[in-house]
Amino acid sequence: MEIFQNEFIVVLVLFLMLLGAYLIGRSASSIKEPPKKTSSKKFDQSDILDTEELTDYIQPGQIRARQTRDRTGELIDPRLSTDDTTNFQDFPLGKGNAQNADDLKKITGIGPAIENKLNSIGIFQFEQLASMTNDQEKEITELIAFFPGRIKRDNWKQQAQELLK
Repeated sequence: MEIFQNEFIVVLVLFLMLLGAYLIGRSASSIKEPPKKTSSKKFDQSDILDTEELTDYIQPGQIRARQTRDRTGELIDPRLSTDDTTNFQDFPLGKGNAQNADDLKKITGIGPAIENKLNSIGIFQFEQLASMTNDQEKEITELIAFFPGRIKRDNWKQQAQELLK
């Protein structure tokens, strides 16, 4: 490498490279960005609510966490259990036949996880979903910890009735 033998040339090349980088950075910094849009509304001290006014909007205790397990890890509400030994005598839809189970995933809004939850509460057939009442819809929503109103919005009952035909 003969080029590196002359120390002056190496220093000159490095100087020119650094000078070029400096000039590029300097010219790029002079480019102005368009100004950011600001709100045309001016801030006024009257927009700030007093703490007394805030208490009208804030009501403590409206949102509470629901305890599902006690300190030992046992379920507080046995209806939340996912094991097959759960007693469904209080839940009329939960008396399905697992041997003749329908593919509940054919209903829009039911995926594999929801199907497993429905099976865990004893719902296996379209007939069970087709015959459910509004109260039972709400109870199913609670039992499988599903989004409130989703069963009605996705119209599981009508879909199940159509699949029975």
